This record gives sequence, C-alpha cells and structure tokens, in this order.
Amino acid sequence: MNTIEQELQKAKEQGILFSDDGTELIRAPKNITECVVPQCVRKLCEKAFLDANQLKKITLQDGLQEIGEDCFNGCKKNSSGIGLQNTK
Repeated sequence: MNTIEQELQKAKEQGILFSDDGTELIRAPKNITECVVPQCVRKLCEKAFLDANQLKKITLQDGLQEIGEDCFNGCKKNSSGIGLQNTK
C-alpha cells in the first residue's frame, strides 16, 4: 500500500466518506477533532464538515482545488479559530 492509499485508508477509519475514486471528500463525522485531508482529494464537498463542532485542526494538501459552499458551516471555533494548515 502506497502513502496516498494509507492516508485514504486512515481517513476512512475516522468515518470520513469519499467519492469512489477518492478525489472528493463528501462528509466527515460530526465528532471529528483532527483531519489530514489525503493528497488524492481535489474537492471538499458542500457541507463536508457540517456541524463538526469538535474540529480543531485540519491539514490541507497542495492538490486541493475546491472547497464547497458551507463546507465548515456549524463548526465551532476555539479561541484561536480552526487551524487551517497547508502542508508542503
């Protein structure tokens, strides 16, 4: 299993739903606290993290091209806000 497949598998184990080809993150569970978006993901779908009240950190990869409308709607912010990190 290569690194991208490992990232995708780990995210699926967190309960994250992806398109069949793995290029779209469709929905994350509401109780997710951290997420590393796999390198193969090109789009975060509309309302993908809807009401993910416990989300504190999300790491985005360079391949991400689109963030859907209201993707993070309903996410509570901690004192410093949700940490959006872009890794290289």
